[in-house]
Amino acid sequence: MKKSFFRTCSNRKTFYVMESGNLIIDKIAREKYLKNLWVLYQKKYEYAQPIDYETVMYSILVLFKIVEL
Repeated sequence: MKKSFFRTCSNRKTFYVMESGNLIIDKIAREKYLKNLWVLYQKKYEYAQPIDYETVMYSILVLFKIVEL
């Protein structure tokens, strides 16, 4: 998974994501607009209803920690 993430960042020239991923994720987690979009998504897709925005963001953070170099 780390190799794939590194290659993706290399291909997209987005190495800053590896360096400041925690800050980026934190900013996204605090974004009310994105949280509202998640609520709309939950209403549209039944399988998403039991998963709150904080859980989604925590999962993303855990995945980032796995691929962090």
